[in-house]
Amino acid sequence: MFRSGITQVAFTFASPILTGVVLGSVIGGFVGYPTEWTATGAISGIAFGLLTTQ
Repeated sequence: MFRSGITQVAFTFASPILTGVVLGSVIGGFVGYPTEWTATGAISGIAFGLLTTQ
């Protein structure tokens, strides 16, 4: 499915970030702080993405 290893790493790294942003946005919409929760979700996604690509 993936043509190169770099593409696979990019998708593996990007998917937790996008998931974190979406979850953070949804939680923030319910709580009333969408910007803060979206940023927190993005940071968590980056951390998880770094852990999964190593």
